[in-house]
Amino acid sequence: MESGVRDSLPEVAAITRAAIGLTFDTLASVNVALAGNKRHAREFDDLRARSLARVDEMVGRGEWSTDVFGEEFEAEIEAAAEAMAARFTPRRAIWMVMTGGIGRMERRMEAMEVELEEKLPAYEASMERHAQALCGKLEQVEHLQDAMDLRLDDGRPLQVIRIRPPASDDGDEEAGAG
Repeated sequence: MESGVRDSLPEVAAITRAAIGLTFDTLASVNVALAGNKRHAREFDDLRARSLARVDEMVGRGEWSTDVFGEEFEAEIEAAAEAMAARFTPRRAIWMVMTGGIGRMERRMEAMEVELEEKLPAYEASMERHAQALCGKLEQVEHLQDAMDLRLDDGRPLQVIRIRPPASDDGDEEAGAG
C-alpha cells in the first residue's frame, strides 16, 4: 500500500506543477498587461522557480505535504500581487489617460486574454491526464486495502484510503480521494 501511494507522488507533483505554471503565467501576464513591460514579471518567475523547487524537493524525499504551500507561500504570492498593484498608482493612471495609455493597456489586456486562452487547454490536458493516472493508482491502493482483513479495536475495517465517487451535478458530494 505504501509503495502504491508513493508511486502516485509523480502524478500529484505533475498536477501541482501544471497548477503552478498556470498560476504564474496568469500573474506574469496580468503584470505585463498593466505595466506595459516584462521587467517586474521577474518577481513571479522567482516565485515560480521556488515553488517548483519545493515540489521537486518533496518528491525527491518521497513525501508530499500541502503545508509547503501554506501560509508562507500564500504570503509570498500576496506580497508579489500587492507589489504589482502598487505599481499602478493614481499618478500612473492619470498619465495613461493623458497620453492615450489606457487604449494600449486595453490592447495588452486583450492580447493577454487570448494568450492565456491558448495556453489553458494544454494545462487542462496535462492536469486531466495526470489526475486520471492518479485515480487509477489510488484505486489500486484501495483494492489492496479492501483485500486485507485488518480491523480496528471496535471491529470496523481499517480504512487508510477511501475513494469517493465524482460529485453529482447537484453538488451534494465532493470528489476525490480522502
